[in-house]
Amino acid sequence: MTTTETAPERDPLDRLTAIGVRGIGASKKVSRMYLGGCEKVLLEVIGLQERIATATKISWVRAIAESQATVARELTTTYFAAARELVR
Repeated sequence: MTTTETAPERDPLDRLTAIGVRGIGASKKVSRMYLGGCEKVLLEVIGLQERIATATKISWVRAIAESQATVARELTTTYFAAARELVR
């Protein structure tokens, strides 16, 4: 009988490492999707705040609401940019 040479069996550690790498990749992808969705929702809420602020007739209330919306938008974009850097 002749024996045919087959591809060597992969080391179990190599297989486990490959599974781990795929799992990390999938986790990062889901995390980026989650962050994108959360950011989109928050920016929509902030947009709603801005529309409400422009609808008020009291100037000082409008100024405070617009300022709050501006700060919230800046914090949101900064926070999610930092979170995306961590997920890379």
